[in-house]
Amino acid sequence: MLTVPLSALGESAGESRYKVKVLRNGETREREVVIGARNDTDVVVVKGLEEGEEVVTSESLPGAAK
Repeated sequence: MLTVPLSALGESAGESRYKVKVLRNGETREREVVIGARNDTDVVVVKGLEEGEEVVTSESLPGAAK
């Protein structure tokens, strides 16, 4: 199960779809992900990310998908 901080979710792109910013080779790129279950701090990413990719949270700090 792959999770990211809830603060990494950007704007909604439809039902269970959100934009996230992924950091790769020093560049930030926007990507759409499909989410599943969530709690007060984390959200499960069902589709759109791979383990170890770095996402940018709202605090502008990268966090690894785990």
